Amino acid sequence: MPVLEAEHEFKNFLPMKHALLLLLLVAIIFSCKKNEPCTPTPDNIEYLIFGHSSCFCWDCCKTGYKIAGGELYKGEKDNQGKYVFETAPQDAAKYQTAKKLLDEFPDELLAENGKEFGCLGCADQPVYYVEMKKGGKVYHWTIDSVTDGFPDYVKDYSAKLGDVLNQLQ
Repeated sequence: MPVLEAEHEFKNFLPMKHALLLLLLVAIIFSCKKNEPCTPTPDNIEYLIFGHSSCFCWDCCKTGYKIAGGELYKGEKDNQGKYVFETAPQDAAKYQTAKKLLDEFPDELLAENGKEFGCLGCADQPVYYVEMKKGGKVYHWTIDSVTDGFPDYVKDYSAKLGDVLNQLQ
């Protein structure tokens, strides 16, 4: 008799197992929106600000950009050295150009918050400013475009900053 009860319980479990598998399949299918990649966005990144300066160029090259909410905004430094951004976003092509800096951001920099790389302002070369707000915390770096002696990830990111800023001009 105990064998029959076990068979009866197993037969009752099979439809429930199928229902669970069907529910899991439906959840997977509908978890991604149509025409959107099903990959996570960078965790908790609220914005990325980047710009360059060199006081040997006209008006100290005060232009910067901000990536926030899937848009790119152009800005200028005010008299206190803070960027003030336009309210109208740049076009989608410029956003795609700038997004490379967000997509290829070296995570190693997060451990070096506030660090200045290089001899800032020692010569007539661009100096890059980068600021990121991630998970409610603001990180910032100043990176010289002359990258001798820098770790490879800083050299690579400095080159990307220069390329993107040149393309956005």
